[in-house]
Amino acid sequence: MAQHVLIIRRFIFLLCMVSAPSFAFAQKMICVKEKDSGQPIPYANIYMDDAAYYTDKDGALELPNKASAIRISHICYVDTILNLAELKGNDVFISPKTYQIPEITIGKSSHGNRQIGPIWQKERLYYGGRSGLLLGVFLPYQQEYEGKLVNSIVADLYHNKKLVGNYDEIDNAVLRFDLRLPDAQTKAPSSTSLIGGGIFYDGKSDGSVAIPLESPIVFPRTGLFVIVEWIVKGECKETVLYNPHIRMSKSKSQSVTWQKRIYRQESWVDWNRDEAMQNLQSSIQAKALNANIGVRIY
Repeated sequence: MAQHVLIIRRFIFLLCMVSAPSFAFAQKMICVKEKDSGQPIPYANIYMDDAAYYTDKDGALELPNKASAIRISHICYVDTILNLAELKGNDVFISPKTYQIPEITIGKSSHGNRQIGPIWQKERLYYGGRSGLLLGVFLPYQQEYEGKLVNSIVADLYHNKKLVGNYDEIDNAVLRFDLRLPDAQTKAPSSTSLIGGGIFYDGKSDGSVAIPLESPIVFPRTGLFVIVEWIVKGECKETVLYNPHIRMSKSKSQSVTWQKRIYRQESWVDWNRDEAMQNLQSSIQAKALNANIGVRIY
């Protein structure tokens, strides 16, 4: 009887050893590509139920076993819903958005760079980066900006070298910087990029950094949002922090900063109406706070 039980146990053990690889390989690898060109699309958002993910720089993502349907989203492409049971192969093709950016006549501009935005005060405050976090700072139009060209995005970054707390000890998150117009109805950042989907930054500079635009754009009369987004491939986790962080400064007037938390699948929220930010401002006796992001114009 004991020998019979031993044989059964060995059989179960061997069955588990054989089955384990098959469970591992059950995960589905997809690669998100542009429909027309076939080029991989880096850092697209993938939504499954209540979870959000990023593809890697080559458009690839390994989906969890539970995935049956996904939604693919990217600022430059049409949202796509996919039933994985109908997918043949690994490639998923999505179509570019068609939209028209208002045409602005470029006039003569004066020489010399000028930095604008809430980026002057050096406070000992910084906002922790989480994969799937977007911050947008609104720069209102002023008459003196008429005809000026935006040639770079500037940000004041901070690196926490001690990694105390809920940090993932990996390389920095990739930052995606973007410029957008305000939405006419909500006043939040629109879903149209003025610079082709943004500029990726994976440097490790501590302090002020300048991200040059491929081509300068005219400062629009509607005002301008400067966007920064934290990206780490795989699942976005609210409890995990990544370098770099963005420094913050106090303001004597209302905040001009908005945030969007992809890991909660939320829409844009004005910091003036965000409960957590209001509590932070009260605790440090600040009327308002802003992320230290802006642009250089000439």
